[in-house]
Amino acid sequence: MPAFMPRSSTFWSVTVLLGAVVSVAWADEPTCPTERLVVGSAPQGAAAVRAAPQSTPGATRSEDQPVEVSSDRASIGADGRGTLSGHVDVRQGDRHIQANQIEYDHDLGSIETKEHIDYQDPLVHVTGSAGKYSAAAGGEFTSANFDLKQRGARGTAQEMRLTPKGVLDLRNVTFTNCPVGDNSWELRASDISLDTNSKIGTGRGAKIDFMGVPVMYLPWISFPLSNERKSGFLFPSIGNTSSGGLQLSVPYYFNLAPNYDFTFEPTAYTRRGIDLGGDVRFLTASQHGEVDWNFLPRDSNFCTTNALGEEDCGQSRSRVRLFDVWEMPYDFRMTAHAENVSDTHYFEDFSQGPEGASTAFLDRSVIFSYRDEHWRADAQAQQYQTIDIQNVQLYQRPYARVPRVVIDSDWSYGENIVARYGFDSEVVNFRREIEAPDSEGWRMDLMPRATLDVTGAGYYLRPGLAWRLTQYELDNLGPGLTNRSPSRTLPVASFDTGLVFERNSGSRDQRKLTLEPRLLYLYVPYRNQDQLPVFDTALPDLNPIQLFRLNRYVGADRVSDANQLSVGVTSRLLDAGNGRQFLAVTLGQTYYFQTPRVLLPGEAPPSGNTSNLVGQLSLTAYDDWSAELAAEWDPHNERSERTTVNLQYKPAPDKVINLGYRYERFQFVEGQFGQPGYEQGFDQVEVSGTWPVKGRVNLFAREVVSLRDDTELERFFGFEYRACCWRMRLGARRFVSNHDGSQDTGIWLQLELAGLAGVGSASDAFLTEEIRGYLPAEAPSSRIQAPLKNVY
Repeated sequence: MPAFMPRSSTFWSVTVLLGAVVSVAWADEPTCPTERLVVGSAPQGAAAVRAAPQSTPGATRSEDQPVEVSSDRASIGADGRGTLSGHVDVRQGDRHIQANQIEYDHDLGSIETKEHIDYQDPLVHVTGSAGKYSAAAGGEFTSANFDLKQRGARGTAQEMRLTPKGVLDLRNVTFTNCPVGDNSWELRASDISLDTNSKIGTGRGAKIDFMGVPVMYLPWISFPLSNERKSGFLFPSIGNTSSGGLQLSVPYYFNLAPNYDFTFEPTAYTRRGIDLGGDVRFLTASQHGEVDWNFLPRDSNFCTTNALGEEDCGQSRSRVRLFDVWEMPYDFRMTAHAENVSDTHYFEDFSQGPEGASTAFLDRSVIFSYRDEHWRADAQAQQYQTIDIQNVQLYQRPYARVPRVVIDSDWSYGENIVARYGFDSEVVNFRREIEAPDSEGWRMDLMPRATLDVTGAGYYLRPGLAWRLTQYELDNLGPGLTNRSPSRTLPVASFDTGLVFERNSGSRDQRKLTLEPRLLYLYVPYRNQDQLPVFDTALPDLNPIQLFRLNRYVGADRVSDANQLSVGVTSRLLDAGNGRQFLAVTLGQTYYFQTPRVLLPGEAPPSGNTSNLVGQLSLTAYDDWSAELAAEWDPHNERSERTTVNLQYKPAPDKVINLGYRYERFQFVEGQFGQPGYEQGFDQVEVSGTWPVKGRVNLFAREVVSLRDDTELERFFGFEYRACCWRMRLGARRFVSNHDGSQDTGIWLQLELAGLAGVGSASDAFLTEEIRGYLPAEAPSSRIQAPLKNVY
């Protein structure tokens, strides 16, 4: 990866360029006509146009129906030839021709005119300065103008021929989806053929002009005349990054069947080589899934050090991802989700954002599951690929679970007073895939449980009792462990109760105010668990939900002893009519009658007789404003442990301004098993937003700053210009791309032409992920791709 670039270089140069382009785009534009193109939903940014009318099975085709002619005046000779004038109307099925005067041949069933002629059918409308038509030979038009009704498209042709089979052959053609009077973009071709039956158009010698400037030449092009999928080239993606250089992707879409397809997407990097990417989707009555991959045979910008200490460059890079869901008979399901990369630097080099530096693991798992009203069963095989090998210590890397079997049951009896009973069970084999000084082996965990649920108007009482048994059979013992078959048994007793008070408020009792106190008493006797290994157990962040769990740990390797009372209270302000929530405030804390003694390795024991105080606030009382606050306060040391603040102003779906703050106290974590320690924590502020500044210009930006070291972690700025028949986005992004903190700069350009496709790498998905609350306006685009269909 390149060294850190100066702040004032590439990013701000592009920012100045964006400002210049925005000022050019500031001018007023004519109002777009309505109902030219209807955009529907489709995956991955694809759009669907208004569907074509469906033909009735068994209906007579137009070319097989007789020709009907009518006019105001007619002069027909004995030989059946003559002249028709005045509102001449010719019909053959759903084909319709109008002219002021024609020469008519009854025997041949043909018409010809040297004057204006108008032709239309369900898909196309043509006008020409002259033309002729017959049932046997079709039609010919000169100096023609045409409209594709289902595409909202129009164009001109020097010559046009309509065959009896409904194929339009055009010469010297211009084609656009822009409204009349607006030729912002045009497709020019020497020859185009439009098959109105198969609803497919093809062209040769095609050139695409945008604002009078040629942007692409295609020796051959194929495009749909309806919203049905078809094979063909998609428009290329163009981008640039500091590490990869300029990049150009030219995808080709294979419409293999209604329920499966394949997209081949080669990408050329000026500093790396050619990446061969692909994506296969499939859908059946019981199964759906996707496989996508990338393979770069020789990366000229990637070097590693081999076992001899020599530099080895030009290695192959690859990534593959599989997702599959199979709905099986009798409520069974199989789910597979797996991903693999060739090396631990792959995401740092090829990701387009900070996610490349934040990917620590890749999950590979297959789950065979069963669900019904009372039973839940899972059989799972799971393994991980560690990506961040520099910062994740050996003992922190997750175990492979081969297999993991979970069987749970839930039953109930009664109506007013409900007895609920069942059990939770798990059997796991934990395995390390690397040499690490840690334990391996089997763990069995079983917990039968019973709860009595007494619920009435404004109150509930739920006493519960459980017994937990955990047994290990270990192959390898970690440091400090001496028993290969340790076990743990203990009871868990709880009493959960809560009240709900309500009263009307407001001058007209239009509001409802609630007060909802809750208490949970928990008793779990102490068991020494120092001889139990730690496979998958951790101490989660404290929040109002965690406060009322029966174990302060997640995972079965530790069960905290407890003689404690958790207290929480929630108050809400609601609309008395529809129940809409304006304000919700929650506070909670746990009081220890005995300080917990069970600890994880390296965990500091709790201090004092109370837990930290947690609170949450959610404010939506104003139509355009909202606020969320979550905090954890340490009353013993009088300091904040965690704080999250989110403010949002959103007067419209595409008008959003966000201000966020995230804090977690920095602390040093001692290493285990001879591994070095590390510091964790963060103190960050974020500003993001998108806003229409005038008419069709929309600005968007985001910046994330680390306050502790005054470092910009991510920033991007760009603009979008939306016209009637095209949309352009231009932006620049600088982000942390490597685990060592180095940064990369990316520039992207996206041009969407209505009726064709998108040119560029940015998408609405990127903005909706980066700018919280943003909902994009409909894009004036259409693609060859569309959702799969289930044909079963």
